Amino acid sequence: MKTTYFFLMICGLLFVSAMAQAQVKIGANAKTIGASSNLEVEAANGKKTIVDKATGQVTIQDGTEGLGKVLTSDATGKSSWVTPPADTDQTGYRLRIRSLSLRRINTI
Repeated sequence: MKTTYFFLMICGLLFVSAMAQAQVKIGANAKTIGASSNLEVEAANGKKTIVDKATGQVTIQDGTEGLGKVLTSDATGKSSWVTPPADTDQTGYRLRIRSLSLRRINTI
């Protein structure tokens, strides 16, 4: 009888643990976390980093983010959102071709 109860208790715990999802909030306002977030780290000034539970996408909100901006860091690792120079695309890569020559190769 004790074995049966023990077995049922273990099965119940495994079922509940499989259904459980953890959410973690660190920092300011630690009692409130977004419904779609697995992890939120929030500073007292409202800047935060969020990991979405469905996609795993990381969002960094500091008030300077925006369309077309890229996240970059300085030599000490501090990051900030910046607008790339006009001659770059949104990935931040530059492509400059100084000369290009093509020649036809005949094959048999």
